[in-house]
Amino acid sequence: MHLPVHENELFVSLKNMNKLAPEETVILETGRMGEPIRHLQRMARGDDRNIQIGEGDLVFIATTPSTAMEGYVARTRDLLYRTGAKVKQISTDMHSSGHGSSDDFQLLLNLLKPENVIPVQGEYRAMNAAKKAALEVGYDEDQVFMLEKGDRLNFDGDKVDLGGSVQVNDTMIDGSGVGDIGSIVLNDRRILSEDGVFIAVVTIDRKRRRLWLNQSLIHVVSFTSKRLRI
Repeated sequence: MHLPVHENELFVSLKNMNKLAPEETVILETGRMGEPIRHLQRMARGDDRNIQIGEGDLVFIATTPSTAMEGYVARTRDLLYRTGAKVKQISTDMHSSGHGSSDDFQLLLNLLKPENVIPVQGEYRAMNAAKKAALEVGYDEDQVFMLEKGDRLNFDGDKVDLGGSVQVNDTMIDGSGVGDIGSIVLNDRRILSEDGVFIAVVTIDRKRRRLWLNQSLIHVVSFTSKRLRI
């Protein structure tokens, strides 16, 4: 069914949204990764300046969380229930993945017709599924390359083959930099993780320039500590 509604009559700005009754308003929250869920938490806590979720509101979560996000989504639903809102979530059998299916991948191969196929990114089982899909549309085993970390692929004209491997190591990433953490910093972090750290809590009277009484010394140490350095 098609409803001929003019765009200006369908969408309103956030500042004009409060002029409408709640039952006349539908808010569509989208984003990538965990952005919609994080924003949903802000609305449930009342931290969003434009939208607050309250008693009687209906929240429909039209996504199924990944394993890593299940706990986060569960806590979000709990926050929503505390506001008095009604929460509905789509079942897993109705959810469509944001990733392409094997049929989509095979369609891409048939359209582009590459000479060779090199599955990349993801776990081995996912890359193996891509290889299987390529074989089903007519590729030979020697046209699909399953590469491991460090494997080297040689291109010589129309010929492509494996050319041994090179030694590669993991790169430590800290903050926005890549590979900028040296061995000294890593060693200090290892020591802290094993031995813990002493924290001195000191209260100072700045006017009298003297220490207040009841100072404390806190020792924070992991359960796997093997030794103690002072």
